[in-house]
Amino acid sequence: MPVLIIGATSDVGRSLAGLLRAEDAQVRAYVRQDDADLRSMGCKVAVGLYDDLGRMESAMEQVHTVVNLAAEEDPPFRLRDWSNQETTDVALIAARSADVMRFLALSELHASPTARDEYLRARGTSDDLVRSSGLQFAILRCAPILGAHTPLGEALRRARDARVATSLSPGSQRMNPIGAGDVARALLLADSRGAAVNGEWDIGGNEGVSFDELVTRVTRAKRIQRRKSVPGIPRAIARTWSRDRIADSRDFAEQFGWAPGSLDDAIKASGLT
Repeated sequence: MPVLIIGATSDVGRSLAGLLRAEDAQVRAYVRQDDADLRSMGCKVAVGLYDDLGRMESAMEQVHTVVNLAAEEDPPFRLRDWSNQETTDVALIAARSADVMRFLALSELHASPTARDEYLRARGTSDDLVRSSGLQFAILRCAPILGAHTPLGEALRRARDARVATSLSPGSQRMNPIGAGDVARALLLADSRGAAVNGEWDIGGNEGVSFDELVTRVTRAKRIQRRKSVPGIPRAIARTWSRDRIADSRDFAEQFGWAPGSLDDAIKASGLT
């Protein structure tokens, strides 16, 4: 039975579609605009709005697994769009109506309906919708994702190309970025058809760095400036990334036999070298 990827033109979505097609799986891509690259992979593409319940339900007919990556695709800068709540709610209603078996979603580290941070609280509320859906589910709470078009990748690209590289203040906060391809492999493993899946896990890369160290590694700059607002990173995300974002992936790695690639590989795959 097919897998439907909502937001398949995101870095994670494209990687996941490629991995699935390499296994000769049936892949449907639900996107806002048609995409020739996805069609050339052999994906069936459905074009529609993410709040179009009827269109989404039609795309989910005979689908086994839905992967919701809508918040990762061309991420807007307004908090209400980043929260992903409406898209998640519509997708879950459509999935139940279409008798979908499993729902996979990405979230943020420390997302919780009771979080003090508005963005993390909104993402946590979306996660609650998935937990209470009655479907099999997996929620992967990710360290900052590094890809060519993710907020982190975009910020590093702009820093590399700027006259003076900019780091996110305070600069000493630490994170273990995870490559978009590694996230896609984690989603692939979480969709193993051999057993029911119900749970949530933190995943991140295998190397922790400060934001200053990451910027210096990509740009090779001898001098950097620090700002609370960094080009490429939405303000809501910048507030959360101004604190440590280190994911402990051991539980997921042990359960699914997953291991992320190196940070240097993620940087290279993002076109930053």
